[in-house]
Amino acid sequence: MHTRWKTFGLAWLLWTAVALLFTAQQYLLLLPDVTLWQAMQQPFLMWYLWGLSAPCLIWLDRHLPWRTPLVRRLASRLVLGAVWTSGFIVVFLGLLIQVPLSGFVRFAPWHFLISLLILGYSIGHAYYIEARRRELEAARLAQNLSEARLQVLRAQINPHFLFNTLNTISSFIETNPRRARAIMEDLGTMLRFSLEASDRPEIPLAEEMAHLRIYTDLMQTRFEGKLTVTYTLAPDAEDVLVPPFLLQPLVENAIQHGIISRTQPGHVAITAACEGGHLVLSIADDGVGLPPGWQHEPHAGLGLQNTEARLRELYGDAFLFDLEPRPDGGTRVQLRLPLRRPKAMPQPEEVLT
Repeated sequence: MHTRWKTFGLAWLLWTAVALLFTAQQYLLLLPDVTLWQAMQQPFLMWYLWGLSAPCLIWLDRHLPWRTPLVRRLASRLVLGAVWTSGFIVVFLGLLIQVPLSGFVRFAPWHFLISLLILGYSIGHAYYIEARRRELEAARLAQNLSEARLQVLRAQINPHFLFNTLNTISSFIETNPRRARAIMEDLGTMLRFSLEASDRPEIPLAEEMAHLRIYTDLMQTRFEGKLTVTYTLAPDAEDVLVPPFLLQPLVENAIQHGIISRTQPGHVAITAACEGGHLVLSIADDGVGLPPGWQHEPHAGLGLQNTEARLRELYGDAFLFDLEPRPDGGTRVQLRLPLRRPKAMPQPEEVLT
């Protein structure tokens, strides 16, 4: 309703401005034979009548088939403009002003041009609305495609994690049933988290870290005495939004390809901090490191490929994914993501004001 009144006000200002322009022209040309009031009557009546009839002309144009070949579309609007101009001259000017029609027939080309301008506006606006509709539809399709890709990528990660966890459970079923049950409870927690997070493209980092701890606890149980994991989470980074299951495949990659391949116990350090409008995440291990000649494009495994693909779907090119050997041995993966935080909910007193 507000938009409709705004449109009405702008249209009224437009027709008034045109009427004032013609009033000034007529007043200056006929001085001193006419007063200002006399000079205003004809221009204001004529242009206000055009302003009142323009919505009717636009309504007629909208009910004509405008998705037709260009030549047919232009021809139909020329005919409509000619008919409307004739009716405007005969009905509005001839009957309401009650002056000889011959005085207005001379200006028929100008009135015909006005009708064509109105029809041109109507056609242009219709094309604009159609273009906006297609743009929004394309954006919705792109969003749906992006969400579908993310679901596929997540679906590729979850079975991989589930397979490894079931192997861990099977290794304790006979030797340590109590520990096997505890691992199954942790697995149930992880699966519930997977289901709950499936509809959320991003979650707070603290929530991601909490469920990552369950995974690393499972891995420390599986490789007892051979793996230690430490966490360093800056307080100002806890509420930063990240994709769910972002870190788990990276930590799993560090354990499987870095720590387990060596004979000595290994360590994985997970850190998170905010730096200059970005969230910086790091997963560093002291494992065997990258093999000679390793390159990201041809040699990256499923976990690394899916993680980078998910980040590209969410952030475009506004992220950094870096994997490099550590100077003192091992490998480090660093992510630099845009700093996104949940929108603050308004307080009750803010709503009332």
